[in-house]
Amino acid sequence: MRFINFKNLITLLATSTTLIKVKGVRIESCTEPNTIALTFDDGPYEYTSELMDTLKAAGIRATFFVNGFNYWKDLPENKEKQQIWVRATQEGHQIASHTWNHNIPENQTEFEENMKKLDDLVEANTGYRPTYARAPLGHCDEECTIRFEKLGYKLIQWDDDSFDWDYEKGSDGQIKNLDKVIEQSHEKLQKRWDEKKENYLVLMHDVYEHTVKQIVPWFIENNPYKDYKFVTVAECLGDKEFASLIKTNNNDTSSNLNATTTDANNGTNNDSQKDSTSNGVLTSSISIYIITLLTFAIYLLF
Repeated sequence: MRFINFKNLITLLATSTTLIKVKGVRIESCTEPNTIALTFDDGPYEYTSELMDTLKAAGIRATFFVNGFNYWKDLPENKEKQQIWVRATQEGHQIASHTWNHNIPENQTEFEENMKKLDDLVEANTGYRPTYARAPLGHCDEECTIRFEKLGYKLIQWDDDSFDWDYEKGSDGQIKNLDKVIEQSHEKLQKRWDEKKENYLVLMHDVYEHTVKQIVPWFIENNPYKDYKFVTVAECLGDKEFASLIKTNNNDTSSNLNATTTDANNGTNNDSQKDSTSNGVLTSSISIYIITLLTFAIYLLF
């Protein structure tokens, strides 16, 4: 047996754990080949239903990064407006988190409470809790990313921006030079298509009338349609477990809502689902480090 100072060994094990650097990972692109994931932020709003009509007619599934309190201030209390999420689930769309009120509180307790509040509202209407999230405006540094990951979310960015948000309003509240805004969006999207990427993760907003009525229809008609398949973000990342969860709920949302209501009354939540989908790279890296450290410690003992 090797001679070893056990006090030093314990110190080594204790101090070495502080060297573990947890690095937040923002997902900026799809991984599955020949896929297009359309994503829509900031809703739901008055144009969301029309957008889903368009998507349904084209046979397209998309992902909605939603808020609980944003454009529709009465959404938390208005059961009729919440039905938009029921419909989205039934039609195979993915509902993901965009924070409660388009804001990331600095206070960790407030942040966690707000995220849970939105998850509860989504679950009550879809039968599942979001495990994918996007930061407001996409502004989230590494520290911020880690905060999301610790709660079990995959943080999603994008690699194809429609620029539907890039406009100014006049004193009358109307968008200035709307035609130019739409033309710019078309040019930006076409430029990305010309690159013939393996896949596309597209940013749009269902709260803008010009997006729903003009940009999305143009996108559907002019994109390299025959070469790609429209999928949800979960599908474009090869997350078969979550994609299967969406498909399971799209046919029996009503029965799942009853089960969700029962759980809520009993004070239980499906938090284990979120924990099971934590970032795999992050978890694996830490596990490998710990295993290596323990192996070294055992080596010293013999």
